[in-house]
Amino acid sequence: MTIDGEGRILADEATPLRRFSARAPLPEMVQRLAATASLVLLGALAIVFGLHFQHTFEIYRSGKLPSVTAYQNEVGRLLGVMQVSVVVGCAAMTLWSATAVTNARRAFHSLRSVWIAAGGWVAVLASAYAAHAWLDTTLRSGMLLAGLTFLVMLYVPHGTIAGATTDLGGNGYLARVWYLLEVLAAILLWATLSSVSTGLSSSHPQTAMQDKAFLCFVGGLLLCAAAATFFAAARNINDLTHHKWEGARSPGGGWSGPAGSVVITRAATFVPKSPIPTWALRMAVCTGFAVVNAGAVAVTFVGRRNAIADEVRYGSAVAHAALVASTHRFNLVIAASLGVHCLYVLWAIIATINARRRTLLAPSVLAVTATFLSGTLLFMVGPRLDDSLGVTALVIASSVTYVGFVIGQLLLGRALVALGGSGRIFLTWLLVEFGLGACVAYVSRLARNNTQLFTFGALLALFALVSSACAWIAMARLDAACRAESDAFVRARYPLWARALTSSHS
Repeated sequence: MTIDGEGRILADEATPLRRFSARAPLPEMVQRLAATASLVLLGALAIVFGLHFQHTFEIYRSGKLPSVTAYQNEVGRLLGVMQVSVVVGCAAMTLWSATAVTNARRAFHSLRSVWIAAGGWVAVLASAYAAHAWLDTTLRSGMLLAGLTFLVMLYVPHGTIAGATTDLGGNGYLARVWYLLEVLAAILLWATLSSVSTGLSSSHPQTAMQDKAFLCFVGGLLLCAAAATFFAAARNINDLTHHKWEGARSPGGGWSGPAGSVVITRAATFVPKSPIPTWALRMAVCTGFAVVNAGAVAVTFVGRRNAIADEVRYGSAVAHAALVASTHRFNLVIAASLGVHCLYVLWAIIATINARRRTLLAPSVLAVTATFLSGTLLFMVGPRLDDSLGVTALVIASSVTYVGFVIGQLLLGRALVALGGSGRIFLTWLLVEFGLGACVAYVSRLARNNTQLFTFGALLALFALVSSACAWIAMARLDAACRAESDAFVRARYPLWARALTSSHS
């Protein structure tokens, strides 16, 4: 007996038991609000930049010339405030990320590192500054490499937060949406503000100011949308953390379904309904997207190329008419694209109704309709105002329409996630659509030689092909998920008073 006891003691000392002990989460409301406020502040500053460019545009439109000194002083002041706001925002995000991941590790055995979550935000600024100081200065590439480094490193803290959410039993979809909105806003603001320190544009300054104002308005709204998405993601991870903590405090009262299943708690009176048929509408929308994308490529390689060839052979006077004609054809393609997108919005609303009929976790039909159609109301109000306010209202309406389409696409992806699928296809399609629109805008307004035409025309053809494929895949997957039986493990919720009437042995 003594030998066995000593052997057992030695074995226990050689292989000590490691048991995870859950601890209460730390309060994080102040850090969450501070981080949200920092994103809202950046969005507000972007809108202020847009108002400054819009004011300069109005000066040009009135037939006057703006003061270069006043313009540069205002731009320098706003750039200084924005740089300080970016640093403050990264500091606020560092504190919140450290607290959120720490809470995930305290309440559950999460594998995410607090140092990576917090240090990722510091690495974003440090790596971008190093890329600009060493690579951009050496290659004389402006802010190109610094911007690319910033966008790539920005995924590190977002990916860590998404991983912590997944470890807690949730879904990292909101964190990826938050990252996507910040990337789109950063691209727009970087493209707009990277050249403001050089002064007023010497060629087409009035058009340049109008474009800069529009991009700043869109970037500001995207940052505000990113702030709302961040708050939702932060609240989600906080709820999951406290849920794990409550489960650890009362392990006997927990409930779990099969491993790997999705657990949905809903009212027992919910009855799924048959979906509305959308096959014909989906075919019409996908065919329209394919035709419009092919038309954009055709105008690029036929009309624009002929105009550039005429400019080389006969001079700019003859080529001007061809350039105007190709721009007119591009406008027709854009108008047709808007018509196809209207059909797509109709499909999206019906698809959301179908998803809502299958599960209450799908986004609200009213929310999807409002995001897609909110800019339409502003377009109706704009022409009723005077010249100055009317132009501003149209710019804001265009920005709201663009941001509403982005949020609507993300909500459709969320509906697919609620039905047990993957919503990444809608994110991929959104990025491809963004690249397609950027190529169309560049080719239709800025391409002036064969090198630019073939380079961006090839990108346009690639984006057009991938966009048509993504449109069909995304719409088909959501329709199929609405028709299929849900794979979710459903737990019905009954009123507590009904349980009180049953026997404790039943």
